[in-house]
Amino acid sequence: MAFYFSALEVAAPPVRSVRHVDHRRDSVTLQWEPPVDYNKLKGYVIERYEEDREPPWQRMISLPHTVHRYTVPDITESRAHRFRVMTETLRGLSQPVEIETPVFEAKPTG
Repeated sequence: MAFYFSALEVAAPPVRSVRHVDHRRDSVTLQWEPPVDYNKLKGYVIERYEEDREPPWQRMISLPHTVHRYTVPDITESRAHRFRVMTETLRGLSQPVEIETPVFEAKPTG
């Protein structure tokens, strides 16, 4: 038995936007809008970018398709962080959607 897919078929529709909605000293909360047709999704994959790690994009967590918000723990002080969210279906992962700006941990005052 053989399966054939059109070159135009996409593994999964991407999320519509990703943003950080809360930023604490040691965590950041991400929120995203699901794709228009998301009832066939298995879930979401969140990755973190850290420029001095190899590979720089590290998978953090896989979440069910009903979750559209996640608090990333253990933000490292004085380090820029970027995140991206991908949808997942039985065909694979969508193209990633990144937040637009790096997230910097708040520095203590005083």
